Amino acid sequence: MTVRGLVMAGGSSRRMGRNKALLRVGSTSLLDRAAGLLSEVCDGVLVSLAAASDFSIAGQWDVLTDLREDVGPMAGLEAAFSVDPRCAWLLLAVDMPGVDRIVLQALLDERVPGKAATAFWTDGRPQPLCAVYEPVVVEPLQQVLAAKHYSLSRLLLQLDARFLETADPRLVNVNTPDQWQDLGRPDSPGGSVPLAYQIRPG
Repeated sequence: MTVRGLVMAGGSSRRMGRNKALLRVGSTSLLDRAAGLLSEVCDGVLVSLAAASDFSIAGQWDVLTDLREDVGPMAGLEAAFSVDPRCAWLLLAVDMPGVDRIVLQALLDERVPGKAATAFWTDGRPQPLCAVYEPVVVEPLQQVLAAKHYSLSRLLLQLDARFLETADPRLVNVNTPDQWQDLGRPDSPGGSVPLAYQIRPG
């Protein structure tokens, strides 16, 4: 089955005080870094943005706008499946600069038939923004949206998902200037450090 990539870049970046997608690792923006990584392992990449976003931040990458306002990442996933409901979608948040190809490849390698999603489990909870969502997610996604339940983490917990439990620091989100400063310089997108994880029972 085809897997397409979706960079989740529609957040307001309020806590950061500037658009996180435009933060740079060396000469590369976080948006370009995330999209470039996805392009290495997926059949095409889109950048998910809210309708009110400045589309110019996407640069060379094709933009996918949310179908609903003020819904958060779930709106981006809905829009993705509206474009192609027959493929799987690999989501990557723009504010996860530690993620490298090794991390993404682990998700793809661990997909199994019949599971609705494959995601990491970190710090006692699912990580919904570095995860693969299969076409069977479309119906439950529409159900929770109709009920105005907009938590993608909550949806993951309701799905028959496969979770890769890990404490790897590459899966950290960067939301504030202090966190960005503390992060230091992420490794190269290609990655060289193996990812240690175990399949979470259940």
